Amino acid sequence: MKKAILKFTLLLLAFVATNSLFAQVRPTLEWVKESSPNFVSGYSTSNISVSFLNDFLNPTVPTNAPTYTYDANPLVAVVSIVNQQRSTTLTNSSTVVPGITFGGRNTSDQANDTEFPSSNGVQTIGYADVFNVFAADIPASKPLNNMYITSPTAAAVGQTSNSSGGSSTTGGFDTQNITGAQGPAAVNNGSGVFVGDEDANFGLAIYTAAEPLADISAASNGRFYYGDVVIKFNRPVKDPVVHIGGLGGSYSYIGLDANTYNTYFTTELELSNGATASSSSLLAGNLNIALQGNNIVNTNATPNAGSVLGDVTYGAASGSVKVSGTYTKLVYKIFLKGTTGNFGWSQTQANITSATRDPFNGDLWYLSVSLDKPTQQVSGNVFIDRDGLKDLPLGDINKSAGVDNPTTNIGGSLFANLLNTSGQVVASTPIGPDGSYLFDNVPVGTYSVQLTTNASAGTYASPTTAPTTVLPTGWANTGEFVGNVAGNDGTVNGKSSSVVVGISDIKVEVNFGIERLPDSDPYTSYIATPLLNTVITLNGVLPVLTGSDPEDQPASGSLATKSVQITTLPTNSQLLYAGSPVYAGQIITSYDPALLQIRFNVAAVAIGETQFTYAYVDAAGIADPTPAVYIVKWPYQGPLPIILEEFAAIKNNCTANLVWKTSSEINSDKFEVEVLTKANTDFATIGSVIASGASSSSKNYQFSYAMQADVVYYFRLKMIKKDGTFTYSKIAPLSCENRKSEISVYPNPTPNTITIEGLAKGKNIVTLYTNQGRLVTSLTTSKVKDVIDMTTLASGTYMLKITNENGTSEVRTIVKQ
Repeated sequence: MKKAILKFTLLLLAFVATNSLFAQVRPTLEWVKESSPNFVSGYSTSNISVSFLNDFLNPTVPTNAPTYTYDANPLVAVVSIVNQQRSTTLTNSSTVVPGITFGGRNTSDQANDTEFPSSNGVQTIGYADVFNVFAADIPASKPLNNMYITSPTAAAVGQTSNSSGGSSTTGGFDTQNITGAQGPAAVNNGSGVFVGDEDANFGLAIYTAAEPLADISAASNGRFYYGDVVIKFNRPVKDPVVHIGGLGGSYSYIGLDANTYNTYFTTELELSNGATASSSSLLAGNLNIALQGNNIVNTNATPNAGSVLGDVTYGAASGSVKVSGTYTKLVYKIFLKGTTGNFGWSQTQANITSATRDPFNGDLWYLSVSLDKPTQQVSGNVFIDRDGLKDLPLGDINKSAGVDNPTTNIGGSLFANLLNTSGQVVASTPIGPDGSYLFDNVPVGTYSVQLTTNASAGTYASPTTAPTTVLPTGWANTGEFVGNVAGNDGTVNGKSSSVVVGISDIKVEVNFGIERLPDSDPYTSYIATPLLNTVITLNGVLPVLTGSDPEDQPASGSLATKSVQITTLPTNSQLLYAGSPVYAGQIITSYDPALLQIRFNVAAVAIGETQFTYAYVDAAGIADPTPAVYIVKWPYQGPLPIILEEFAAIKNNCTANLVWKTSSEINSDKFEVEVLTKANTDFATIGSVIASGASSSSKNYQFSYAMQADVVYYFRLKMIKKDGTFTYSKIAPLSCENRKSEISVYPNPTPNTITIEGLAKGKNIVTLYTNQGRLVTSLTTSKVKDVIDMTTLASGTYMLKITNENGTSEVRTIVKQ
């Protein structure tokens, strides 16, 4: 809204229950005067805590005497507004008003509104008592008692007439009533003291402002999401009844053209916390209220307030809706929907006669809740507990890392079975959509609770054998505990510890923790034929271990920093972690991919394949029950005639000393030494060495070759069998530069560290590679002397490359002992 308003007619919305009472069949828990201290006026978005009192008399005639008592274990609801989507800024003010508030209310223009006057053209929002007699602050015709039922077990009467004939029991409504008091005497006397009927039912005043939609010129017949109203109970409840008063509002004004303009709109509530489409049912209400699935709507085309036909305004929706099932919270999405009219939502001073400021417009409606008073109960929740008993010191299933765990019923597949001391089922109930369950009218005795996918037909009179404790595929138990503090019963088995139920006992927080299982990713990788004792890290050339977990890591990714179990070892190679052999069943915590390696032995090289299995272990300490297979393959041509353990090219001035070692030879004939330079298009043979022919022990060979200055040579061995077949070794590069290097590397060979001395001034990049070209380590240094630690590296030949900031590089061959 932008400016002030002139003369207009503002038709308000919403209603209030009458003060007549009728007989009720069963004591009910209701909201009354003593339920909450929020008796003050003024709009707010702060959470409202409301206690339920026991309507133990349920009188058959109206009375001003108190009929409510407190329970020893009171039921409490906290009502909150969350996920706010809309707001508006008051005209000529910096005040921002949210789209949904407790205790908000309409105002008219300054000239006509004496209750909420404003100066200097500043727009004002009105206010109602946040918690008061049901619908007390709506100055329109009130909803009648015959539009409400407080007990979910009473017979539903459906829609009743909008007649102004009083609060009769027409439509079969003759036992259960929500009560209210009408008129100013029933609300606040201005001093904060309630002076109305002592037996009146109370409710929360909730306001859906139309101003945010007027600000953006929203379509006048659209439906717009505003946010959520959440009713959270301190324990599971069964079949709560939600009472709605006064859904609907309107706005009328006389324009500068002397014509009358009207708009109509209504709040709608959509149950959205997992309840099925059949969860809601209308117990009672006027002709305007209806259910569309779980949506509470107003079907009147002109929902302009009032519930009674005899009043000039009668278009609002009021009534009682039963939500079947067990819940710890109800979540209603709030919408504002436009209907008919010849303009949208609200209007500004520029278009209205005789006003000095904008009005504030919206839908004021009321909310209350009731349910049957329980006798003896056992209830609890099922939590998705991602860290199980690992959150020390007590292993809390209600929380993970100090944060409240979400709840679940796994799509309606879970049941709670109440067991007697013989372990037999005496009652069975499905877990509710919000993960809660409740056993009502439990006889005095000692029980335990079983969580399973198997329901039972057992009763207190005819107990049955307990079914198998099992969860849906992909789920596992993480613990059980009786209580809402940190702890567990010490045995993870899907069955609670004992619960003793005495007279009038309400046993709560018999809780279970479950979680979805992790999943590990299988791999099959291909590499070139490895040399004997080659060590490859599973971090690049070979893939890192990966997996997913719905709670810890929903998308598949590296398991770095997580826990991994090596479930089976390779039979023909060695698996190492941090340089030490891994044993079967070992759990690696805080897994570092750079530390997991495979060492290839004779058997592996000959076979052409090696494999092991691993399982992702999640934060709850539960491993993937179907470990993944990790396979490494390379070309296989039958038993190898020659197993080459080592091949290196070492420079001695401008002579290339080629050295190699075999660990086994079968029918070997000779080794041909080949070289490639930039001047050639293919390898050329430069010499040969006779092989041993047959050997099962290590054999050493060497060959020397004179190199020219400033030429890079690439050497390899052609290993030839007596039948003429052959295989090639890896390639070993070497060069002879014309200038003398100022860099020295020592000791070489080395058992642990090498020192690099004579580095050029400025930045130098030093990299160490395996013979297979895999990067082992890299450092950037500005020192003229530095050290590389090779202590943890496997024995063998490595290539050291040194590059200065001018781009000049040197390559050295390093032998690790």
